[in-house]
Amino acid sequence: MQRLFKLPRRGLLALWLVIVALAVSVPQRSSGAAAPTATPTNQGIIAFVSDDTGLPQILTMEPDGGKSVSALTNGKAPDRGPANTSPIWSPDGQLLAFVACGKDSTTDCYMYVMNNDGSAVKQITTTAEEYGGISWSPDGKTLVFAARFDPGGAPNIFTVPSDGSAKPTQLGTDALEGWWPSWSPDGSQIAYQAIGGSQTTINVIDADGTNSKMLTNEAAIDLDPVWSPDGKSIAFVRNKANKYAVWVMDADGQNPHQLTPLAIDPNPQTDTPIRLPALAWSPDSQFIVFNTHKTRKWELDRVNVSKPTDVRRFIIGSAEAFSPTWTTASE
Repeated sequence: MQRLFKLPRRGLLALWLVIVALAVSVPQRSSGAAAPTATPTNQGIIAFVSDDTGLPQILTMEPDGGKSVSALTNGKAPDRGPANTSPIWSPDGQLLAFVACGKDSTTDCYMYVMNNDGSAVKQITTTAEEYGGISWSPDGKTLVFAARFDPGGAPNIFTVPSDGSAKPTQLGTDALEGWWPSWSPDGSQIAYQAIGGSQTTINVIDADGTNSKMLTNEAAIDLDPVWSPDGKSIAFVRNKANKYAVWVMDADGQNPHQLTPLAIDPNPQTDTPIRLPALAWSPDSQFIVFNTHKTRKWELDRVNVSKPTDVRRFIIGSAEAFSPTWTTASE
């Protein structure tokens, strides 16, 4: 079976300067020297990952294309790993959960939570494992995540208090195999990427891990489901023959449709053509920002959900950016 999880791996001069400054322990800010294409939804903050330095680190920018870029992690602090990935905002935008791993490792990884300015980093999990997605409960008290404790084994889904006050608890049974969970805004369901045999589908379960239901059932690999903030839709990535696109469907699985043109994997020797997590909704549920590699570097585009032909670049340049998460709150 094809391995479906790979740790996620732009650029104004300002972004490059910030990334170079990652060796400094205090987050840095830089003003943009060029004017990237703006998105109409220009509120809040987007966190994302860049690995231009060779080690993935978490940065933030304003949704207008990066007037202000901040480095939240630098890979030097002792309370996190040198490689920091998979950021996800809390519902109120005050906290950011993420995964930190040892250098060149996908299994020596732990989950952390920090303030939205990069301070007060707190380790949440204590057992090294391979992660595939984190999502917050709507009340911000619980994190759901997918992990594989046994290398080569099946991934399962777990919950843990977001303050780290208790150990993780497996959600459902071992038969609930999957990655990239996403909690519904009303708290009642969790969407996830279910694996089994040669098929990968988007499923939903009740928040207690029961009542699994398949939402997609195509001859494709469906990845990385993300619930829209208004709870009406689920976006996901569909991969067919190493070509991928962003799709969206109603929350009950009806009306699935392709939003972005098919993109060809420029690095077909890799085991997945898309850096995961790959996409995030705007807070008003009108846009999706997603990974793209029209060049050989990963960049961020956004698509208008009601007008799929409206696809625009967030940051233009040479630096890499992927794995976005968007919040309404300001730092």
